[in-house]
Amino acid sequence: MTESNNKISTFLTEDQTCKLLSLNKSTLRRWRILKKNLPFVKMGRHVRYRYEDLKAFINNNIN
Repeated sequence: MTESNNKISTFLTEDQTCKLLSLNKSTLRRWRILKKNLPFVKMGRHVRYRYEDLKAFINNNIN
């Protein structure tokens, strides 16, 4: 197997994502509704965020 096949995505909860981005949960939810280029995954009723996507989001939005 190649290294890319061994890569496992880490999914964060809303609470973990809020801590990482220093956001209020209502802001995170509003961004999701307004499609603010913050990809998310629905797992049943739960919303999760891929850690890799969050890192890219942070890097793309640094002033």
